[in-house]
Amino acid sequence: MAIAGGSFNHTLLSAKIGSQLDQALKNRKYAVFSADLMIGYNKENYVYSDTSVICGKPEIYEEDKKVVKNPCLVVEVLSNETAEYD
Repeated sequence: MAIAGGSFNHTLLSAKIGSQLDQALKNRKYAVFSADLMIGYNKENYVYSDTSVICGKPEIYEEDKKVVKNPCLVVEVLSNETAEYD
């Protein structure tokens, strides 16, 4: 199940992490993505992480071209409310 809409602090922290990663990986073969990227852990199930990084070319599932399957880093901001699911 995908859940959207984090708290103010959750989304602020996620944005800051993505920004810092983007600066750290600048001019390298990495791309930083926001929570809108669908990450598949098999052909039928996917998640949305708060921030993710892909090294090189994104690999996608032929069945659903919106879902990537090769992140090298997945960041999930935890809170008391979401810790068990995340």
